Amino acid sequence: MCIIAYAENVKGQPNLEDITVSISVKDEELIKVFRLLEKKTPFSFTFNDVVIDPNAKITFSERKVTLYNLLYAISREQRLNFRRVNDNIHVTKADENVNTPAVINQVAPIHITGTVRDKNGPLPGVSVLVKGTSTGTITDANGQFELDVEDNAILQISFIGYKTREIALGGQTTFDITLEEDVTSLNEVVVTAMGISRDRASLGYSVQ
Repeated sequence: MCIIAYAENVKGQPNLEDITVSISVKDEELIKVFRLLEKKTPFSFTFNDVVIDPNAKITFSERKVTLYNLLYAISREQRLNFRRVNDNIHVTKADENVNTPAVINQVAPIHITGTVRDKNGPLPGVSVLVKGTSTGTITDANGQFELDVEDNAILQISFIGYKTREIALGGQTTFDITLEEDVTSLNEVVVTAMGISRDRASLGYSVQ
């Protein structure tokens, strides 16, 4: 039995599609194949003897197939479902009424907390957004926030008058974030005799 696994250009926790496997097995016990895949990949398989026949064997030979496609082939041959949750792959029996077993790639959210401050102390009302999504929150009166995100999320921290920061999780779950003032964005506003706010730079006359 031979299994070689690769994971290239992966940031954060890899998906089943990120792992490429070269495998050559003939009449090999399925449980042994799972155990070797555990050694060669970041994932662990969970199952029991009721789910998998201890005598079940597979024959498979393929170069550079994704782990997802390998599990899909096994699922169809052995009538099994695979559900990946973070670094665990749960194996269950496929429903007899379902024509095609499933391979589900699922990432459980990570709960993160943090505090946003400037040089003077905590900042309330700061926007904490997951980049590229509408998922986010704002800091409370103590500059604190909490949020459920995926492990490869990038946080965008923004507040009027401050430079926006982008922070990759990098395995962290607690953050202490300091924002710097952005003087270029602090356009001075004055009130004219008409009671209308104007940017000083656009008035065209001096204001004493």
